[in-house]
Amino acid sequence: MGGSLDPVTRRHDKARAALARDAAVGRVVRTRRWLITGAAAATAALAALASALLPGKSLGAKTTRSDPPRTQSASATRSTTPPLPAPAGGSQLGLQAPGAAPTSPSGSASSQPQPPPPAAQPAPAPAPSGGAAVVSGGS
Repeated sequence: MGGSLDPVTRRHDKARAALARDAAVGRVVRTRRWLITGAAAATAALAALASALLPGKSLGAKTTRSDPPRTQSASATRSTTPPLPAPAGGSQLGLQAPGAAPTSPSGSASSQPQPPPPAAQPAPAPAPSGGAAVVSGGS
């Protein structure tokens, strides 16, 4: 019975299908826009939250010129932080010169395995049989 439809009915079905397709594409486009906008807003909100909660420069740390001048007590409390110690030298860190053997904390040389002896060089290949050996050198 599919072939018994008149041409007018077929035309209406195609028009309805095209309208339904266009409406679906429109919904997809609008949904996509909302998702992109929502992702951008969520990213901005998380960045603002991290800026406010984590140490360092934050939204709440902005100062203006209308702030009253600080008193002596405020600056005195900041200067009470202890100074850093002097940098440690190489010997204090347990480092030694390149040629010296490492030592254990008790002062004796540690028993590290010795490097293996150099490998023996391969023997020269035997001369071909039935012929005179070729000797390089003088004549």
